Amino acid sequence: MDLFSEYNNIISMVQELLNNNVNEWTSNYKRYSDLIMENQSFIKDARKNFHQWEPLYVYSNISDTINANKSTVKYSLRFEGQKVATLNIKNNGNVSLKENNSIYKNFEYIKTDDTEYDWNSEKAKKFRNYFKKRFEDNQQRIDNGKSNLEHRLESLLLTEFSKSESKNKAILNIQPVTLLDSRFQMPTPFSASKAKDNIVEYSGKNGGGIDILTRMRKGNRARICIMELKDECISRERPEKAIKQAIAYATFIRELLRHEEANNECWWKLFGFSFPIPKDLILNAVIVMPIGDYNDKSFEKKRLSLGGNDQLELHYIYFDENTVNNDIIKIKPIMETSLN
Repeated sequence: MDLFSEYNNIISMVQELLNNNVNEWTSNYKRYSDLIMENQSFIKDARKNFHQWEPLYVYSNISDTINANKSTVKYSLRFEGQKVATLNIKNNGNVSLKENNSIYKNFEYIKTDDTEYDWNSEKAKKFRNYFKKRFEDNQQRIDNGKSNLEHRLESLLLTEFSKSESKNKAILNIQPVTLLDSRFQMPTPFSASKAKDNIVEYSGKNGGGIDILTRMRKGNRARICIMELKDECISRERPEKAIKQAIAYATFIRELLRHEEANNECWWKLFGFSFPIPKDLILNAVIVMPIGDYNDKSFEKKRLSLGGNDQLELHYIYFDENTVNNDIIKIKPIMETSLN
């Protein structure tokens, strides 16, 4: 079987799994979107009560967003993509920081006596300064960051994509999809399959998240890009194989945007679009990985049918990891991509 037949089979498999479980997943995603919209006003108000101190970035997730209430809103605080603390924001504007104990073995951080304290306290200042100094210690981050490489690259890319349009931006006309102005990973009802011949299996509420979800303007058209990130380019995960995961997740996004029962128009707005869902959607499935010995380009800009007039276009982003400037945490424009 040729590679593109395999790609088409993945689309058919995902659509069949979704069709077989349509009542469950559409109900789940409608509930998610309803609660996000219901909670959005006080979540946005809560977000105004603290200033994000880079290189610490604020993340949210569907669970914390739908479970937020008028008394408390939670956020995840991450350093290079790895969670280091939880922020608890009260309706009176008070913000507390609760440390994530699992970070200590990775960051050799000497914890304070209290594990939860006020965001504006001296203890919180010490916490922030620790990560600021660690960020500035370039060699230490390189030496100790191998186990966290994929998270670090994800954070680097989100920072790069979030830039305003300029000559210094590696890829123009692209922005991350955020959840009420915070970084997040879009959940899917699929997890990686243990079966050799399958890429994913249906798992309902326990599915995995999309590595990076972005929106991109191409001419007078807007597209959603579903990106699968790999921290190395090796024979067992060549891009033409690894992109299968992105194809599976992109197929789910298409089905989400075509099912009224899942509140499709609401999801389209949450993804950052102000106009109705187009009658003919074009989505991008993108593999993102360092330059290596196996950077295949045979699938570049090839299109697959998702049903009706909807299509999936395949792309790659290959970057030289040595061009990542850790001092200012950006990816230089030296990047090879089929998205431009």
